[in-house]
Amino acid sequence: KRNKGILYFGVRNMYVFDAHCDRLWKKVKRGTECKKSDDYKCICAVFEGASTREDVAKQLMLLKDENALNDVYIAFEGLSWVKEEKDIALIKKYKPVYASPTWNRANFLGGSCFQDAPLTQLGKEVLTELDLAKIYIDTAHSGRRMFFDLIDEFENVIFSHGNVFAQKPHVRNLTDKQIKTLVEKNT
Repeated sequence: KRNKGILYFGVRNMYVFDAHCDRLWKKVKRGTECKKSDDYKCICAVFEGASTREDVAKQLMLLKDENALNDVYIAFEGLSWVKEEKDIALIKKYKPVYASPTWNRANFLGGSCFQDAPLTQLGKEVLTELDLAKIYIDTAHSGRRMFFDLIDEFENVIFSHGNVFAQKPHVRNLTDKQIKTLVEKNT
């Protein structure tokens, strides 16, 4: 939605920027805690990254163990660990704000920022289930072709974190065309 020139998506009447943190990942890998704030809630990413399926499971267990659903919103960053229908059901069970189909590597869903490829047929099927469940599809780590496929294919599409390519030329950052397309989609 647009409001006085600010692009945002509604998360319980909040403005959101850099819409994720790596709190769970840091705890699994380093045992570190993130400080909580009474002033805001963060979107806590269940991060695939270079992790194993077991690391994703550990992050999900932390959500249960610490009752973290009360102090954070959930997102899934990278879905290459999804192998079965029950994995999609698990994602929907946690009611995440968004799910990123890829991280920095292409997978069975489609292309990433470093391995540009289109949305696959299987990716379309998996992400359709999430889109119908009103879970935003995040384009933050998608390649250019994947980005435009996601914009064309799904209703609930966002870019959760990154920068503007014109300011910082990097393959992950949005071009003017991508920004314009995303704004038009959300107007």
